[in-house]
Amino acid sequence: MISGKYLGEIVRQALLALIKSEVLFGGKPSEKFDKFEAFETKFVSMIEAGYVIIVESNSQQCTLFVSHDNNQGIVSGHHQCMQHMLRTFFLQNMTCDQLRIVHTLNNSDVGECKKIFKENFSIEASDEDCHNVKRVCAAVSTRAARLAGAGVVALVKKINKLDGCTVAVDGSLYKMHPTFPKK
Repeated sequence: MISGKYLGEIVRQALLALIKSEVLFGGKPSEKFDKFEAFETKFVSMIEAGYVIIVESNSQQCTLFVSHDNNQGIVSGHHQCMQHMLRTFFLQNMTCDQLRIVHTLNNSDVGECKKIFKENFSIEASDEDCHNVKRVCAAVSTRAARLAGAGVVALVKKINKLDGCTVAVDGSLYKMHPTFPKK
């Protein structure tokens, strides 16, 4: 269970265990959070992202979750970097003239985490709660990335190509999660 389909649910299960042991949210879960797959994988990306950028083009919006390491060019307005990311991940034939930044959020604090829990689950999260949620999100996504990497290594060993081979990676989690490719 390492794909984007399951990552949010794994985080939700870990958070439920912390809620039941009264480590998170004062031990008070919400009915909305108790529902299967209520915590979407996009929430994991949003919480782990250093910056969240919403871009619009021709009434089509897409959201970029950018890690702290990659944020310099985008946040300071270097459209070449953003155009490359959009072409790579979302819209194949975009030009800088067609892009408009709708919203940029520096997510190095806990604001996005608090917003996610308040708007989606009616939970008032403290700063400490959000720091713990970020740790859980990072641990689960790191686990998923390492398990995916272990599978690739096993296949490379099985076909006896330890001296070198090319590996292609695709998928929404790899493309959309801000730190997954590095992990």
